[in-house]
Amino acid sequence: MTGKKDIDIYFVNSFRGSGIGDFGWKLKNELEKKNNVIYYEITPTWKGLIHLWRNMIGIKSQFIFNLGFTSFGKSNYRNFMNFLFLKFFAMIKPGQTLILHDSIDTAHLENSGYSYSWIIPLAGTVATKMLNNYKIFVFSKRFYNVLERKYRFRDIHHFPFPAEMKICFQYYKQDKEPLLLNVGYIAPYKGLELLPEIKARLNNVKTVIVGDFYKNLLLTSDGGKYKMKITDLMENHSIMLTGHLDDNNLIALIKSHRTIAVLPYISGYNASYAAILFVTLGIPVVATNIDVFEECYENGAGILLSERTPDAFANAIQKILDSPKLAIELIEKDLRYCSNYSLEAFSDFILLKQSM
Repeated sequence: MTGKKDIDIYFVNSFRGSGIGDFGWKLKNELEKKNNVIYYEITPTWKGLIHLWRNMIGIKSQFIFNLGFTSFGKSNYRNFMNFLFLKFFAMIKPGQTLILHDSIDTAHLENSGYSYSWIIPLAGTVATKMLNNYKIFVFSKRFYNVLERKYRFRDIHHFPFPAEMKICFQYYKQDKEPLLLNVGYIAPYKGLELLPEIKARLNNVKTVIVGDFYKNLLLTSDGGKYKMKITDLMENHSIMLTGHLDDNNLIALIKSHRTIAVLPYISGYNASYAAILFVTLGIPVVATNIDVFEECYENGAGILLSERTPDAFANAIQKILDSPKLAIELIEKDLRYCSNYSLEAFSDFILLKQSM
């Protein structure tokens, strides 16, 4: 397809500043290359929803909603507002596109954030029927299977989590000093306590954690204790906590080392964004074998470990450091992933399914 179409797409996004909302903004930018896109951002208030309804009633164009399924579990108020919003549109405009993010391990739908809201105990059947009126796109194969097999969703499509670019970078430098790297918000589910032991088994290789402590976590007393624990632990083992780095400084850090990403996650909450970052940067990854990483790295540059132990991580990292051939093979997988599963490819996939 070349040039912009004479049709409008109304793109309704989660609030920016969240991983889901930021992803939606990038997807919107990609869609704008070939379509006229009108952008709305959900504000979970009565005033915000009424404003959206007033603007969208009677519109005949296609809609794309980009929402987080697990966000339903954050608060009863947001549950109610988001579900009311989706229910409203399912009634007046069935068959619209809903990109449904699920960012945690989901053996069953009840294990997602969805189960902690009022929807399942009070209106589970109604909720799933209402969502069933959408053309749904998911990034998790397991989530796809749950929605299709258990909840009998009719119009559902799976696409691996998209890379930002069709041609990824190649920032792994064989001739540089090794660096173990973890990037993203610092939170308990990431299992960072394992890093000092991994480092010790690799002759104290340089190790860096890039990112701030998750701000909502710090609002709790347990969060404050966790921050103190991690800060002291990393300082005692000479692991650098840089805080947030902008893209230029992060890339400069990666390019000046032989960087290997280390992701000893305990669970998969919000892990898709970390996984795809390292695919896009073209550096090898050693990660826990959780669902999200399995889906991203079965085609990307990752070694997945069934054992979440310091020895397992250290042995896998050492194999990459000792074998330039293995590192090249992993980076080539990154290149193929970006080529096949880019934001551009995903936007084309959505438009194709919308037209059917």
